[in-house]
Amino acid sequence: MVNNFVVLVGSGLFSGLLAGLLGIGGGTVLVPILVALNYSPIQAVATSSVAIVITSISGSFQNWRMGYLDLSRVILLGFPALITAQLGVYVANLL
Repeated sequence: MVNNFVVLVGSGLFSGLLAGLLGIGGGTVLVPILVALNYSPIQAVATSSVAIVITSISGSFQNWRMGYLDLSRVILLGFPALITAQLGVYVANLL
């Protein structure tokens, strides 16, 4: 239990750092680690997705505060992604 805690916290720190530096969500780091901790692939993706939301909100707030966020582009990217994410979850459940 303690080892899992340390691995999860360390993974969260590492994926957050990558998200801030590179703009990636962290799923490429978190999902394999969660699977190695005996999460099912679907549980790993779901858990990683929520962690990514938390990271993304924090990073987005900082980018907005510094004036780097273009809300019109966010809308153009975000709404189609919102729709296709639902499709991705549906397809993942079929596998």
